[in-house]
Amino acid sequence: MHQFVEKDSRLTTGTERQRCFKAIVVPMCLCAFFLLCFVSCGVKQSVAEKTFSVRGVVKEVEAAKKTVTVQHEKIPGYMDAMTMPFEVKNTNELRGLKVGDRIAFQMVVAEKEGWIRHIVKLDQSPEQMPSRTSVQVVKAIEPLDPGEPVPDFHLTNELGQAISLADLKGKAFAMTFIFTSCPFPNFCPRMTSNFSETENKLIGQKGAPTNWMLLSVSFDPEHDSPEKLLAYGKVQNYDPAHWHFLTGSEAEIEQLCEVFDEKFWHDGTSISHNLRTVVVGADGKLQKIFQGNDWTSDELKAELLKACKPSR
Repeated sequence: MHQFVEKDSRLTTGTERQRCFKAIVVPMCLCAFFLLCFVSCGVKQSVAEKTFSVRGVVKEVEAAKKTVTVQHEKIPGYMDAMTMPFEVKNTNELRGLKVGDRIAFQMVVAEKEGWIRHIVKLDQSPEQMPSRTSVQVVKAIEPLDPGEPVPDFHLTNELGQAISLADLKGKAFAMTFIFTSCPFPNFCPRMTSNFSETENKLIGQKGAPTNWMLLSVSFDPEHDSPEKLLAYGKVQNYDPAHWHFLTGSEAEIEQLCEVFDEKFWHDGTSISHNLRTVVVGADGKLQKIFQGNDWTSDELKAELLKACKPSR
C-alpha cells in the first residue's frame, strides 16, 4: 500500500511539472513567434522601399499640396531626367525653397507611392545640371468644359484594332493618359492601378450597368506599340471587353490631349506630363475631369455609374 501511494505521488508530481512546463514555455514560444513575424514584416517593408540620391532644380513649390516640382537629373537604373512634382511627408521640408534653387534630396520609392525627403539647397555655382532642351508637344488652347460634346478621335488599341468615338456610342468611358515605361508609383502606375480597381469593382457589382469602358492612352507612340500595350494590359489582368490601351500618331494624341488640357513634353529621352483623368457620359459629353492623382477608384466608379445613365 505504501509503495502504491508513493508511486501515485510521483505521477502527480510529474503531471504538475508538465503543466508548469506548458504554462511557461508555450507562452514564451508564442511570444517568440509573434516577435519573429513582426521583425520579418519590418524587414520585408524596408526591402520593398528603394532610396535614390537625386539632384535637380526647383520649378514650382506648392506647400499647401506638400509638393515641389523639380527638373531632376537622370537617376541611373531607375528613371531618365525629367520634370515632375514630388510629394513630401513634412511641409517643413519645403521651407525656404524657391523657384530656381538647386537642391539635393533622397527619393523614396515604395510599392504604391513615392516621396522625397532630406532636401538640401546646393550652392548656386554653375554646375552641369540637366538642361531643358525639351519641346512641349501640346498647344495651349481652351479645353472642354463639362457638358460639352467630346470631338471624335481615331486611335489603335492593344489588339491592333481601330477605335474611335463612334465605336463607343451609347457607352460611358473614363480616359487617362500614361506611358508604360513610367516607373514612379505616384504617376502612371497609380492611374493604371486605379483603373484596375475600378474595373474589378464595376464587374463585381451585382446589377451594375455594362455600357462602360476604360481607356488608357499612351503619349509615347514611339515605344508603346500595340504589342507592348497588350503585354502591359495583361500584367493588370485587364478585360478587353471593358478596358483598352490606346496609341496612335503623335498628332492624333496631341489633338486628343488638347481637348482635356493634358500637357506632355519631352525631357531628353523621357516624358514629363500633368495628370488628367476624364469621364465622358453615354451621351458623348464631358462629365468630369479628375486633376492630379488623389482621386480614388470609388470616386471614379461613382462617376462612371452616373455617366452610364441616358441623358434626359
